[in-house]
Amino acid sequence: YRFVSAFGQFGTGAGDGRTELVEVNRPQSMELDRARSELIITDACNHRVGRFNLDGTLISWIGVRTPDGEGSDQFKYPYGICLLNDATALVSEFGGNRVSRVDLKVGKVIAAYGTPGRAPGDLATPWGVTAINGDAFILDSGNNRVVQFDAPSPRAITEAALAHASSAKKGGGG
Repeated sequence: YRFVSAFGQFGTGAGDGRTELVEVNRPQSMELDRARSELIITDACNHRVGRFNLDGTLISWIGVRTPDGEGSDQFKYPYGICLLNDATALVSEFGGNRVSRVDLKVGKVIAAYGTPGRAPGDLATPWGVTAINGDAFILDSGNNRVVQFDAPSPRAITEAALAHASSAKKGGGG
């Protein structure tokens, strides 16, 4: 084997995006999107997900760089990532006790699974995530188990959100 290249350096993420100035803090996981020739990484301590060309050029950051991770488009220590065939990804959030589904092209969280806890279906410090045939599997490390849940298609998520919004406008609540 021989060394080919490297990109990234330690930092708070304030770099300007040029390959030699990409700043990361505990890059935790990565996936190769072969269809788009992109490398997707979780930048755990900067609370974001990065999309890169294969030469290391930053395409975009997804997520606001804040440790509270409470907003719908924020992550709290994203650790695991699993790319799906529809340009979305599942991201396990170690500190957020949830798995978020992210539209990589738009750069937005479109759904989330999990609430903190110890009961069946709850999550405690999920570490990794993978999926097959519409089912997702989460390494629920704080509960010492593997959790399985169905990961509906983005179309189903959008239809459910529209139905909820329509119901809310009519006074139907949540």
